[in-house]
Amino acid sequence: MDEHNAHHFWGISPAVDFGAVRLDKLGTVDGDVNEPYRVLQVASYDARHTIQTMARASRHLAHHAGPIELYIYEEEPESLARHILLLSILLDGSLPAKERMQVLLEVHGNVVVREKTAKYLDSRGRALEELLVALSSRSGVPAFEGVAPEGRGGLTALAAALDLSLLKYQDKDELVEAVQKYREKVQYDMIKAWDARCRKFYGERYDFMRNMIDWDYHMRLLTAGTPGHDPKATAGHIIHFTHFRQWRLHGVAYELRDSSYSHPNRSLLSTAYGRTKEFKSRRGDDVGRSVSAWGYWGDLLNSPYHCFGVVSEEEAFFKVSNNQFMRTAVDVAEHNVRALLHELRTGERYVLPSGSEPSRAKVARGPTSMEDLTQEAQQEQQQQQQQE
Repeated sequence: MDEHNAHHFWGISPAVDFGAVRLDKLGTVDGDVNEPYRVLQVASYDARHTIQTMARASRHLAHHAGPIELYIYEEEPESLARHILLLSILLDGSLPAKERMQVLLEVHGNVVVREKTAKYLDSRGRALEELLVALSSRSGVPAFEGVAPEGRGGLTALAAALDLSLLKYQDKDELVEAVQKYREKVQYDMIKAWDARCRKFYGERYDFMRNMIDWDYHMRLLTAGTPGHDPKATAGHIIHFTHFRQWRLHGVAYELRDSSYSHPNRSLLSTAYGRTKEFKSRRGDDVGRSVSAWGYWGDLLNSPYHCFGVVSEEEAFFKVSNNQFMRTAVDVAEHNVRALLHELRTGERYVLPSGSEPSRAKVARGPTSMEDLTQEAQQEQQQQQQQE
């Protein structure tokens, strides 16, 4: 175990739709279908359950037409702030669906991000600060209440979904302070911090870190198997070894663009509190001064692929060839988030076109016909028009 893993910013279980869980357990919902459905999330560490429940809420309208109230409990204000951040990215209609999917995965699972994402995180933090201050005020009415739902990057819809009334004033202040640290002027060397954490964890085995990662993958992760699939039926795991090793070495889980990932993901920075071990008491307890340290105290061992990348409704992503999965957890995560965005926007389940393939595989192969070149030119033109 990593003793410096004081805080958690992603879970190690797949996303759950709480509406489906209720129907699976009860079969039919007793009582008034218009009554609120309340769920308490204790230390879920990220917004994966909230995102999936929100996106698939339209599936259960026939059984439950009332509101779904999700109560979130997190031990650290930084975790709760990240929960709100991921929801704001999900609802940000100013970003095209594909870019929104990539930014969401990048902020969720990468300790270092692109320069463009760092700038987006800066602007998002400022907007969330304004939103939280407005919701924390006595009036509780944001200044942009009259703006259209797609305006201000979906903050109007987010303001309608949030309720901070159960938080103390101190908790609200800590929440605002957490989003203030998303700004680019907050300097932090994430690459150096990741390397320092690796040196501390591996100790004398640091020079053989690649061998240790290979052991963890093949002797621990591989033997556990992919959820819903017999580990004896396949020799591989949906989490590919190359991606697993890339994340353990550099903290990059989703490298979705051919770009430089060098800016810190400031949403993963938090303050850890402890006590120095200066001397022993009469009872043998460590006694010292109370100290705090701000930096990266997140997970170093368990990758974020388990949240969106190991389970999917689309079985085509789990085809096996030569005793290996044909696709990876990155492909599954891209599809799942894209499907959630589609269902949130349209209320209809996203159906994978027959014969389609992961976008990254197509990019790697490159255009092979005039039809591919024409399609790429049209997509670039549409993206430019959307940005304008």
